[in-house]
Amino acid sequence: MQSKIGVAVVDDHPLYRQGVVHVLQNSGRFEVLGEGASASDAIRLVADKTPDLLFLDLHLPGGGIEAAETILAKPVATRIVVLSVVEDIGCVVRAFRAGVHGYLLKGISASDLIKGSEAAAAGEHCVAPQLMGHLLDQLSGRALTLNEPARIAFAVREEQILALLAKGMSNKEIAYSLNICEKTAKYYLTNIMKKLHAKNRVEVALYAAQKTHGRTDAVH
Repeated sequence: MQSKIGVAVVDDHPLYRQGVVHVLQNSGRFEVLGEGASASDAIRLVADKTPDLLFLDLHLPGGGIEAAETILAKPVATRIVVLSVVEDIGCVVRAFRAGVHGYLLKGISASDLIKGSEAAAAGEHCVAPQLMGHLLDQLSGRALTLNEPARIAFAVREEQILALLAKGMSNKEIAYSLNICEKTAKYYLTNIMKKLHAKNRVEVALYAAQKTHGRTDAVH
């Protein structure tokens, strides 16, 4: 039997927080270890409960991003997923630079919340699709320090994986689409990251999106 993913939810709006808890618990994949309503609650929950995932709003007493920066300033097993109404791209970039594994918007569907949560728990990075274009505009040409695309030779399978990454697919979905095991998909993704000198999956996904739209010249 697959073990449940331990989560904590921190949001200063009780009704919304309870809704997230309800969705996660009803999925059967998650165990809610605690709830909170402030930055100090988030820091305490990670220290006391060590959840696999911490869902964190940005508009919290004490500051959501500040809480993430404090938590992730030292090695910790917990992965943070921001769940917010804030679409300001500066906040998104700051959150990922702090080390969060996901940035989702509060208008997300229950199924997409579960999908993104499972991806983050597996070590992948998840970004709300509607933010991806803004991230490209913000990061292209200055924040991504990737290898020169014109000089990279990708294997056929790596090209296929890049195309699927550009569509926002998770490793599990990529493996299913290509009829390979998830471990093999992760192996190819690791090779791609090495070739691009990418720090994480988000940078690879951004490169893939730029490549798909003929904007690889913007990545340098």
